[in-house]
Amino acid sequence: MTYLWIVIGVLLGLASLFSMARLLLGPTILDRALAVDVLLASAITGIGAYAAFHRDPTVLPILLVLALLGFVSSVSVSRFVARRQRGIDESERVEL
Repeated sequence: MTYLWIVIGVLLGLASLFSMARLLLGPTILDRALAVDVLLASAITGIGAYAAFHRDPTVLPILLVLALLGFVSSVSVSRFVARRQRGIDESERVEL
């Protein structure tokens, strides 16, 4: 069991390290958004592994909040980029 924890920690650490590199070096906002999503997925995976190994259901609300945060951030970044590529500025926007 200890070896499995070491493997999980190393793999999640590598994923986080590579994601941080993409976050710092990424030339576009989409690269940075993807890096933040990978960091969030790594955190969710680590917390989920902890909950599974220790049979601790008290961390499930944390997983739910992190998953919701990842979804909302991905949607908002994609809408921001789509609006920016269409060339719509605030003066042309019509409120519904």
